[in-house]
Amino acid sequence: MSSKIQLRRDSAANWTATNPILAQGEPGLETDTNKVKYGDGSTTWNLLDYAAGGSGAGDYSTGFSDGINDNTYHFVKVQGKKEFTFETEGYKVVEITLTAPMVANLVADGNLTFTASDTPVMAAIWLQKNTYNNNLSVYNKVDYDSNNITDIFSSMTSPSAGNFLINITATGFVAGEKIVIKYYTEGTIYVGSYYNNYGDYVPDVSESSATNTVTIDNIEFNNNLGDGTSGTALYDLLDADYLDRHELVFIQGDIDDRRNITNVVNDNGVITITFDGDAVQSKTTETATFSFEAVDAQTDGTNMTIPVLAYPTFNADCIQGGFDTTTEKYTGGESRSGYFTINGGSPVDFYWYGNSNNQSTIFLNVIFGTVTYQAGDTIAVTFYKAPTRISLTIYRPSNLVDNWNNGYKWFDWKEDLAQEYSPGEGNGVMAGTGQLLMTTYRQPIGGWQASFRSLPVQFGWSGRGNNQFDPHDPYNDNDVSNWGYNVNDCYPMYDFSEEGIVFNSTETYNGLSTTHKVRIIYKFDLIIGDDAGDDWFDC
Repeated sequence: MSSKIQLRRDSAANWTATNPILAQGEPGLETDTNKVKYGDGSTTWNLLDYAAGGSGAGDYSTGFSDGINDNTYHFVKVQGKKEFTFETEGYKVVEITLTAPMVANLVADGNLTFTASDTPVMAAIWLQKNTYNNNLSVYNKVDYDSNNITDIFSSMTSPSAGNFLINITATGFVAGEKIVIKYYTEGTIYVGSYYNNYGDYVPDVSESSATNTVTIDNIEFNNNLGDGTSGTALYDLLDADYLDRHELVFIQGDIDDRRNITNVVNDNGVITITFDGDAVQSKTTETATFSFEAVDAQTDGTNMTIPVLAYPTFNADCIQGGFDTTTEKYTGGESRSGYFTINGGSPVDFYWYGNSNNQSTIFLNVIFGTVTYQAGDTIAVTFYKAPTRISLTIYRPSNLVDNWNNGYKWFDWKEDLAQEYSPGEGNGVMAGTGQLLMTTYRQPIGGWQASFRSLPVQFGWSGRGNNQFDPHDPYNDNDVSNWGYNVNDCYPMYDFSEEGIVFNSTETYNGLSTTHKVRIIYKFDLIIGDDAGDDWFDC
């Protein structure tokens, strides 16, 4: 009797979505790529390498454990295809055949009667009229077709949910006749960020030891979090269903330490947040003092030169006061990095911008006036040490920000990746490369009008480095965000940011709203940081 051996198998997308742990030596086949991974009994599918000879997709993790940088980073491949439609701002025209219930009250009160069930488009028309106060016109279909246009619209009301009345000036319509409704639409509303950032908080007192909680006074956020009632940021912060969506970031110098929130307690505006991962000892703004002998001379100069050896960790410890106003209450009400004296004289306030000369000297910029000193003079410097900044980003699905029309978010780093790597809308995505093949179809009134060609695109981007925050097309030497405007809106890719990839168009057809249908085949190679920070490319 013959036997059949079959490998455990599924599509690449399903393997990524379910992310199972394969037994030691157990193979798993991607049916659509013919690539295989072998399990080790403990590692999830997305973190397994492909077997030798595979061309590599999925996640690869790397990290170091020498105490210098022990964060984990992932190389992730995602690929697939999508089709979506969105509409531009402009007029829409709909034709309606009147029924007996629609004209039942027309002679008595001049109203055409509609319900959302018999005429679904009425809900959209009411939204545009009631919410945006947009134009609305009604015409006799016979007159409209002959261009003998007389607007018979008077008013529109909605006496109850799902019921609509359109009052018109002509009352002779009977069942079976047709009307044309022309209304102005905002187009597809691009849903902006679900995340609201409430700035940085600097603790008033340094913690005596590292803990997994942090206490924030709502006053520090100018009470922007609200009182905890429905509709306020504090209400959403306290919602247990949203805890894994909020983002807490401890910022120390150039390092962002991102954490998931596991619990929130509010005690009359004093908010205690519990977070995961290693304990953190947050620090308030503190002062440090050191002295040295001047190594140069200045006459009516605007800066003070400090040899780095006089305080080797000054670069890492000092507040860059010229860019910082949030710590003024800790620095005597001044936006400054500190002050110095010359031979015990009057204090001179200074900014420090992080500038140095070949890493051997540091220049302190005098805020007001000038200074004069000689080589060998005693310089005493008091500076403010950089505190722990605590940044709070709250997931608020009922309080969306940055909404606008004519747009559609095609790819969302948070929603469209199978795995959550980090809290916040960016999901830890730091950089990557991408390939797209996209075709856009447009429908003004009749059938779909296809673009005359498909657009193949290859590009790379990084959130770090000079002028590389936006994705850049290395072949055509332009920014991805400009594509929609460089090719006459045929390929209306508009924005590429931490929130995702957005398509947008303002194109109309004789003033009528245009529907765009976009079909995309895509592949991304992403570099993703973990919750401990995304400082890999800092230099």
